[in-house]
Amino acid sequence: MGVVYLLDSDTATPRAIAAKTFRPEFPLSEIVSELNIWLDLSHPNILRLESITVLDFDTAAVSPWRRRGSLHEQLVTKRTLDHSEVKQILADATAALQYAWETKHIVHLDIKPQNMLRSDVPWKVIEISDWGLARISSETELQRAKISTKSVHLASTFAGTVPYMSPERFITGIPSTVQADIFSLGIIAIECLTGTLPFTHETNLIEQILSGVYVQRSTQAIERFSGRWRQFLSRCLAFDQRQRFDNYPEMQHALGRL
Repeated sequence: MGVVYLLDSDTATPRAIAAKTFRPEFPLSEIVSELNIWLDLSHPNILRLESITVLDFDTAAVSPWRRRGSLHEQLVTKRTLDHSEVKQILADATAALQYAWETKHIVHLDIKPQNMLRSDVPWKVIEISDWGLARISSETELQRAKISTKSVHLASTFAGTVPYMSPERFITGIPSTVQADIFSLGIIAIECLTGTLPFTHETNLIEQILSGVYVQRSTQAIERFSGRWRQFLSRCLAFDQRQRFDNYPEMQHALGRL
């Protein structure tokens, strides 16, 4: 949805800050939606939005710059991570997503390694960024949160990063729930543990997801893991969202047993 710039700080204690500007093809409603959601989120595992400003006549969201980069950059360097690292990544991510869900009834809908930043201190802490596709889950919850539908979008449209999207996300009119983000976390765990995503280049990726081949290959990828890891990831990646973890506390309890 935008371009992120690294800016120098002119304060007495210099520190790097990031400014995200938004691509001109995205309507103002999309920009306002992201900023409304992001401004309202305050959690140790969520990259904080410090201010909104104007940069070269464009609206810009200002946040801390994370020098250690994202989980994606770490995977490019290391290819695979050990089980303890993956467990901590999932714990941090679920803490952030549980907070967003329980306090604002928000689903992220674009969980991927590029949106999981490494905090500077302590460096292993994951911070979830880029809430541009995040959505309030239902009209009822919008009313409960007293948020206008004119400023925040509902989770019922197709958008995201295909390799990390759950099957139901491709079906028009099906509202997205926490189970969509749980599926994404399962795919990320497999990518971290095996060094690859569970798809083949032989057919269209969306077709693989909708046909169940993607989930089948995911199951094959975790066959060599311990029984508890296999059970945990199978719950994350169930083709039917009703068979995934019901909520984040249930997922966190299972994480604690790994």
